[in-house]
Amino acid sequence: MYSCNWRLFNRYDFIESLKRLTFRIRDGKAISFTQFSTLKLSFPNFDEQNKIATLLHVLDKNITLHNQKLNLLKLVKQSLLQNMFI
Repeated sequence: MYSCNWRLFNRYDFIESLKRLTFRIRDGKAISFTQFSTLKLSFPNFDEQNKIATLLHVLDKNITLHNQKLNLLKLVKQSLLQNMFI
């Protein structure tokens, strides 16, 4: 199953190309698949997509490590506050 990236359809260049295609079409009227299939969609090449995916994976791991550190610091804080009044 394919995932749809809705941000692609919000980009200025896509909207401008859609405006040219839908000239004289009123709001609510459907666009045929034939018309829609003539739109040019640009994507990064496969190598660039892999670099982006790798970067995002590294960032996710970094976020996870920082969240673990934050949770440990919260435990230390809680322990210090509890022991402060003993």
